[in-house]
Amino acid sequence: MLIWMRFANEADFHELAWRIWLAICSDSTQEQMLVLLDSVLQTNTAHALWKRAEFEKLACNKKYSAAIFMTDVMVRRRLKGHADCE
Repeated sequence: MLIWMRFANEADFHELAWRIWLAICSDSTQEQMLVLLDSVLQTNTAHALWKRAEFEKLACNKKYSAAIFMTDVMVRRRLKGHADCE
């Protein structure tokens, strides 16, 4: 959940999506945050690491696939350069 919050802090959300995100984060479950993140990624959300074209190349239609993809990208970025991970 902390990775998702980091993503949201760095992202350029549509104003309505940002208000919904803040409201849900104040009192939410992991499932609610996952649902919201996935739906936000399906809109015009901008983030330096969110490459919609790269995600769409996967042609994955599984539940929460966009949120899982973004989580993976964020984790890989945080691990990059750490000696234990190379």
